[in-house]
Amino acid sequence: MVNVKEFISRIGIAQDELAKRLGLKPATVYSWTSKGTTPTYDVCVKLLEMGMTVEELFGKPYLSSIKATHEELDAAVAASLKRLVAKMGDI
Repeated sequence: MVNVKEFISRIGIAQDELAKRLGLKPATVYSWTSKGTTPTYDVCVKLLEMGMTVEELFGKPYLSSIKATHEELDAAVAASLKRLVAKMGDI
């Protein structure tokens, strides 16, 4: 699902304004944000040209909006490495 909510929040416009810039009805943009419908290929290209990231296009969070701290990331990496080492020991 395209992450339109995050995109419009990040660039500081309303759904109605995005619809206007894309030449669409506001109900179309609303359906992306609330009903999970997907924009057409041509609209996706326009969204990318407007500054939407590929991550947002594929429904992932924009990198700067991820709120994980370095400590949380370090702990996650350490836990993953411990699991990997344990699996290697089982081989």
